[in-house]
Amino acid sequence: MNIETTLAKARTRLLLSQPWFGSLLLRLKMQAEPNIKTFDVDGTTLRYNPQFVESLMSQPTGMANLIFVLAHEVMHCAMLHMYRRGSRDPKGWNEAADYAINGILVKAGLQMPTGGLIDATWDNMSAEQIYAKRHHDNPQDANKPSNDPNGKDGMGNCPTGSFTDAPKGTDNGQGNQQTSNVGQPGQGTPKPANGPMTESDWQIVAEQANNAASKAGQMSSDLAREIKKTRESITDWRQVLRQYVSNDFARDYTWSKPNRRHLPSGLYLPSIYKENLGEIVFAADSSGSITPATLSAAWTELVSICRDAKPSKLHAISCSTVIQELGEYTADTIPDTAPAMRTGGTYFQPVFDWVANKAIEPRVLVYFTDLECFDQPTDPGYPVLWLTPEWINTNGPFGETARVTI
Repeated sequence: MNIETTLAKARTRLLLSQPWFGSLLLRLKMQAEPNIKTFDVDGTTLRYNPQFVESLMSQPTGMANLIFVLAHEVMHCAMLHMYRRGSRDPKGWNEAADYAINGILVKAGLQMPTGGLIDATWDNMSAEQIYAKRHHDNPQDANKPSNDPNGKDGMGNCPTGSFTDAPKGTDNGQGNQQTSNVGQPGQGTPKPANGPMTESDWQIVAEQANNAASKAGQMSSDLAREIKKTRESITDWRQVLRQYVSNDFARDYTWSKPNRRHLPSGLYLPSIYKENLGEIVFAADSSGSITPATLSAAWTELVSICRDAKPSKLHAISCSTVIQELGEYTADTIPDTAPAMRTGGTYFQPVFDWVANKAIEPRVLVYFTDLECFDQPTDPGYPVLWLTPEWINTNGPFGETARVTI
């Protein structure tokens, strides 16, 4: 068997039957690597063990399984998994990423080799959410540290292949962090197919493939949703929070106080002024599913931002069935640790009713919650930012939702 010819046939069939995957596969360099057990990709090079390809092709469904493996490895690249591991355990991160994509590939009509990781429990969840949820549900057993800090420690035998951290310098200078700041998807020009692919490059080519497949009517809703979710997953919740609670929102121009720097030149230009930042409300879900560590992360970030932005007041409350007022603070009096709260079932509407009864017009209401409630609140008409643990897979009823990573 000529392995290179076999791979070329599989790649051609994938390009014809599933052009979204096939076009992205062309971005990867193929390289034989007998020291790995199956397949492995780092975002630039797709390595394969020739003996594994031979063993796969010896089965009746060999070509179909090989096509699945190629699409599987491409999905890791398009979902940016090798750029987004951060400090997570490599094996646990590989498993979470596999659960996130294998169900999509099967729904797309591809045939997964026996032994691949798939579980309907994780449908419609990102790799970050799956990893966090598995750790939250079983912190003692899930995502145990591996013995190989650079590899998968057990994922090498996976019949669908695995992935390795991207080479340094290809992660937009973020040092393989969980989040990164990049340009708008679809802007710019990716590197040639034989060049090193960065995180930004994959965002661009994936978006271009999305547009082409959508126009041709060949883009599945599941795949489109996951690509969109990837865009959301790289958004840093801290940046979102800072955008809502920031003095930059309180800047404007006034002609009543001209800019003195330009008066000697005879120019009457407006000056920048800052109006009072106003009041901020921090509401916390007091249900027992909210972990202290996640609440602490959200509170600590809010405190840091408020000490910089200096709102006139910060109201801290929690809500189960009724409101528990935790404190009213200024930037100088806000405590470092989140106030203690009672636990119980959660209703959202009492929080917004409390704000209305107090005649508060908040610049933003930050609601930390697992988004499980017994009522349907009414949009209050002012900015609301829902902060939720990373493993939660739903969005707030209105406003914007950001997921807190720790």
